[in-house]
Amino acid sequence: MDDGRDLVDLIIGGDAREAPAVESEFLADFLSEAREHLERIELDVLELENAPESEEIVHSIFRSFHTLKGLAGFVGQTLVAKVAHRTETVLDDCRKKILRPGKGVVEGILRSADLIQRLCSHMALGQNRAFLEEVAAHVDRLDRRAFSSDSPEAPEKGTLEGAPPRAPLTPSADLPGAPSPGEEPLRPPAPPAPEPGTAPPSRGASPASPRPASSGEGSPGGGASVRVATAKVDSMVDMLGELLITQSQIEQEAVRRFGQNDPLVTHLGRLSRITKELQSLSMSLSMVSLKSTFQKLRRLGRDTVASLGKEVDLQFVGEDTEIDRGVAEKLLDPLVHLLKNAISHGVEDEKTRLARGKPPGGTVTVSAYSRRGSVFIEVRDDGGGIDPEKVLRKAVERGLVEPGGSRSEDEVVGFIFLPGFSTAGTVDGVSGRGVGMDVVKTEISRIGGRVDVHNTPGQGCAFVLKIPINMAILNGTIVDIGGIHYILPTLAVKQILQVTDDLWVSVQGRDAVVRVRDRLISVIPVEEVLGRAFGEGREVVRLALVLELDNRVKALPVRSVVGRQEIVVKPLNEAFRSLDFVSGASILGDGRVSLILDVEALFKYGGEVECRA
Repeated sequence: MDDGRDLVDLIIGGDAREAPAVESEFLADFLSEAREHLERIELDVLELENAPESEEIVHSIFRSFHTLKGLAGFVGQTLVAKVAHRTETVLDDCRKKILRPGKGVVEGILRSADLIQRLCSHMALGQNRAFLEEVAAHVDRLDRRAFSSDSPEAPEKGTLEGAPPRAPLTPSADLPGAPSPGEEPLRPPAPPAPEPGTAPPSRGASPASPRPASSGEGSPGGGASVRVATAKVDSMVDMLGELLITQSQIEQEAVRRFGQNDPLVTHLGRLSRITKELQSLSMSLSMVSLKSTFQKLRRLGRDTVASLGKEVDLQFVGEDTEIDRGVAEKLLDPLVHLLKNAISHGVEDEKTRLARGKPPGGTVTVSAYSRRGSVFIEVRDDGGGIDPEKVLRKAVERGLVEPGGSRSEDEVVGFIFLPGFSTAGTVDGVSGRGVGMDVVKTEISRIGGRVDVHNTPGQGCAFVLKIPINMAILNGTIVDIGGIHYILPTLAVKQILQVTDDLWVSVQGRDAVVRVRDRLISVIPVEEVLGRAFGEGREVVRLALVLELDNRVKALPVRSVVGRQEIVVKPLNEAFRSLDFVSGASILGDGRVSLILDVEALFKYGGEVECRA
């Protein structure tokens, strides 16, 4: 074989170069549905590994490969159909109790899914000689039933006794489009090979137009669902955001002209409620569960445990937690780094664990839950935790920090997020290049989140990601500070106080503390944060907002509270990114642009005074 064409003929049983093209819409539909089936297969296979006797799981995997085979045949993806067909035959033997779905079978099924996924992601691989040889070797292994570890009755070469001989790699009579004896082959249309230099179609491509999908699993409430291009959903969300802003402007102008009790204002109020409900519904369309992300993590974690030879129990909790689709797409890489670090660095080897009085096998738990407008994702292990002394020593050795000085334990542990930091002694395929934790912090910061570390040396460590559920809309409280309107997330406002002179406590000539009932709360220094003084003195500044963040409270003095409304968040221009106390901007009902204050950043200013009065 000098050009790989004979190998193509061997695997797909024909000359793909003569096949007509398939419409891009059908091909895009196939790629999208193939992705869903592959995700379901991977999830089922990982469950099958823990419950090999479950007939229902085997039936589910069988149905997924059977559907993949049919879909691939329809759009001319004969190589996908061939791999799916051979895997389906193995699963049929498992259904008939001829073959036990043990570790070898699980590896074979996952290998089939991986090959199909690679082919759907890069369709040019269908003309690649090395890839075709890889597929041929895998299909041959499936045909020979080379799963000797799964059946004590298997002969020396891995073929089960009594199993029917397998057909060679030629078109099968039960594949879609296969010819009857004596007839000319009727090949399904196949897409042409991509032109040199062109990018292959994306595995996650969305269909060109909405298309009904079957009702059942995967659709909320088990009802019928419709496949819609994500660009259309994003466009609708953006337009409804603009509608909300315009609605607020019209309502405010009507109140100014006609008064609060005018019938026109009453009707506008009713229209406003409908608009908000419509906007809330549109935002829910862009929300997705973390199920798909957790599924990928489950597979990557399984492979990491196998490569390191450790005994680690992987647990995933809260996969139904919903988050903005755009945020979910950016979470996988940081979570992969955290999961691999928990397995490789966190969980000790069996000998060390036994010496410390722990069970021989470790546990790594990935959990997700929503609270107060944010999603929290924890990656927790019961390993040795982070050794602050070792971290500090490595940071100094690598020149990342200056030696000497007094540092808290939390500050030292935070050094693991410095670029280039690593405590690994060797570089391997899992970790040790010193880029993982820096990537985690950078990526989470880009989506408006943060990373906290809860470390217990000798007992384990937990990395907690706090991420906004939705980055486009928030319920905001508008306040007047020094004559300028600012917006605060309403969820962060615990209390609004009317403060008299006797409640202020001055430190070095500045109002640093306010007395609230039986305790003193530190005041956020507005002059330092916003770079402007109130100018009116205490006789005007009589209000303070008590803000809450992670069980801590601080007071923010304001001139007045203007109101509360749904805020459409607009990203800041690059020129304003240096304002660390601002998380975004919005257009208010009067048409003015208002900055959204970052509560977490505000808590960094001033002291942490909070004590009993």
